[in-house]
Amino acid sequence: MKRFLRVLLPAAGIFAISATFASADPTPPLRHLVYSFTFTTTSNLAISTSGISTGTGDGSMGSAAPASGVSNFRGGNADKGTITADVLQATPDGGLVVEISEQAENARKAPVVKTAVYGDGRVFYDTSQTMNDEELELLRALGRNFVDTSKLDAKNHWQITGSGTDLSVVADYTVKSNTNGILDIDMQRVIKVTGAQAQDTTTDGTIVYDLTDSMPTLIREESMARQQQQMDQYNTVQTHIDLTLASDSMHAVKKQAGP
Repeated sequence: MKRFLRVLLPAAGIFAISATFASADPTPPLRHLVYSFTFTTTSNLAISTSGISTGTGDGSMGSAAPASGVSNFRGGNADKGTITADVLQATPDGGLVVEISEQAENARKAPVVKTAVYGDGRVFYDTSQTMNDEELELLRALGRNFVDTSKLDAKNHWQITGSGTDLSVVADYTVKSNTNGILDIDMQRVIKVTGAQAQDTTTDGTIVYDLTDSMPTLIREESMARQQQQMDQYNTVQTHIDLTLASDSMHAVKKQAGP
């Protein structure tokens, strides 16, 4: 038996509880999936400054006057490549055992990690291993019955919530259209972390989901995370993730119907 952790949130705000599932013997996957991905992120650290200016700006001394403002320090990176997900088995409790890995042009490479995923967005894995945000976003939509049409409300909407110490998450999904079993889904996830590492993260996106094949064919998301690091320092991180199904060992990949 190997210890795994339950992950409901992105790397910026992880809610984990201990759990276990048995490692299966090496077997050929039931389903082999490859997704192409692009990832971009930008960060802006804003530092409020204040002080006393005793110069006139021309090198001579002048009367004291307050000086204040905001200094911004920006950065960012981008990458692209493929993510491979091998479905190894279905578990009696409704989950799937999935091995996932990432092949990237630059730094966002990740080795094979074994996970257990569920239709309500739960992902169990050993968090001592590398798992990138784009892999987690894919895994959340790979669970069995991720879209359960019998549980949609009158507005074709469903919601997933979670909470923990100093943490809450609310994820809303709305089916905007259904074209011969190809669903166009709007999603929004709001994560609030309180305490010493307080942070708010809002993610808006679109998921194209093939109801017949029980598979997301496109995931496109924009996230904004804002964290107060010190009394006068705020860091804002914007992230864009784009995932597109490139190959599926069980079915021919259909033409994308997303935006």
